[in-house]
Amino acid sequence: MDNQTSNDTRLSYVTTGVLLEKLIAKKDMNDYTHVIIDEVHERDQETDFLLLVARRFLRTNSRGVKIILMSATINVDYFAEYFSTALLDQLEPAPIIEIPGKMKEVREYYIDSLRTLGELPEFHPSDPCIAPESFHIAHRLIKIFDRIEAMEQNVDTNKERFAPNRGAVLVFLPGYEEISTFTDTLRDDCIPLRWTVLPLHSTVTQQEQQSVFLAPPKGHRKIILSTNIAESSITVPDIKYVVDFCLTKCLVCDPETKYSCLKMEWASKANCKQRQGRAGRVSEGRLYRMIPESFYRTHLPEYGIPEMQRCPLELTVLKVKKLALDEPRAMLGLCLDPPDLGDIERAILVLKEVSALTTVIGGTFYQYDGELTFVGKVMAQLPMDVCLSKMILLGFVFGVMEDCIIMAACLSIQSMFSRPFQKLLEAYKSRMAWAEGSFSDCLAMLKAYKVWQDMRMQGAFSRRGGLNEREWAS
Repeated sequence: MDNQTSNDTRLSYVTTGVLLEKLIAKKDMNDYTHVIIDEVHERDQETDFLLLVARRFLRTNSRGVKIILMSATINVDYFAEYFSTALLDQLEPAPIIEIPGKMKEVREYYIDSLRTLGELPEFHPSDPCIAPESFHIAHRLIKIFDRIEAMEQNVDTNKERFAPNRGAVLVFLPGYEEISTFTDTLRDDCIPLRWTVLPLHSTVTQQEQQSVFLAPPKGHRKIILSTNIAESSITVPDIKYVVDFCLTKCLVCDPETKYSCLKMEWASKANCKQRQGRAGRVSEGRLYRMIPESFYRTHLPEYGIPEMQRCPLELTVLKVKKLALDEPRAMLGLCLDPPDLGDIERAILVLKEVSALTTVIGGTFYQYDGELTFVGKVMAQLPMDVCLSKMILLGFVFGVMEDCIIMAACLSIQSMFSRPFQKLLEAYKSRMAWAEGSFSDCLAMLKAYKVWQDMRMQGAFSRRGGLNEREWAS
């Protein structure tokens, strides 16, 4: 999107990353009277670092700027304390403004109350997973929604099989495999019970994602099987029932290999409350948590672990060096939830290894600090892993920069190849065809992009190549 701001602009909508770059470049917030930061409960690295920078400027050179933090599920006292200000020799927490919502009533139920639907599985805090019994109970639960609606709408079940208004169901599952498993569980009842089952996951095709917003065929019930993408990123307005397995997959940095990977975890209570809010938007709703109430109260954390404490920190350290206010360990130690000191030091060493930081400052050796090199300044401008940035720079050196930019861009997104739901073999064959016998993901991506680019210029592009154009061709 093009920049449409001018001297007459009074309100700008920007991403977290854009605002952060503006503040780092200007080194103050005085271009603005108010800075509104929304969805602060998500606790991604960019948002947490933006909060750190905003607080630093607010206490030094931008005292007249108002900062407004917004969220429906944060620990407000925790954030208010972080932004406290000195007043009469003591720290005064930031004021809190509560705006009551206008949601319909959502009744909560736990798996304890569903004993009549099957044998309850065992749950362990250290073993986040979905037992087969949980899938079967959820399946039977969805079946009895017709009985509930018949009672609510005074339907004579001897004359009418289904109630005229069948509410949509949103099922929260941790990942693609669980969505596929539950789809198989529901399949035999889809035709006789008139269910329209729809997957919602970041890797499904654009057409499959758009279908969740459409009304189902008349007399059918829409059942959406989703990951946490439906917590806040996507809002489906006609949800009446939420079935929550209280699990999520988080990106974490493996402590041994130091590579990022997805790990199954119990969702936080804040996430579960966010999911609860998906129901009750247009009518009274029902929430079914597929864990015991005692397990929910005792073992689920209040809030998830911030990304700053579980993901690689190289890009954030580069931003600290661009800001040039303090050395990385001291600066990041002032975060709302500071990362582990060892993780900061490891990120600094990685940056030195890829030539982004020098080993000395003014002739003095510093193990855990350094000056930004030219390579580091380039990397700091690229929103991707530093190893991918290094590939682009090496591509420039060896005269293949365009190909390296294409491959790095493709590797920096989830996937440029679509994965139509439950058609993984077809998706794999399509990818192998693009590789043309090289068995290289990078070369397959490069070939696919160049073909797409040529065909698009000719106005003849077809989506039949297994390409996920929505992800990368914007």
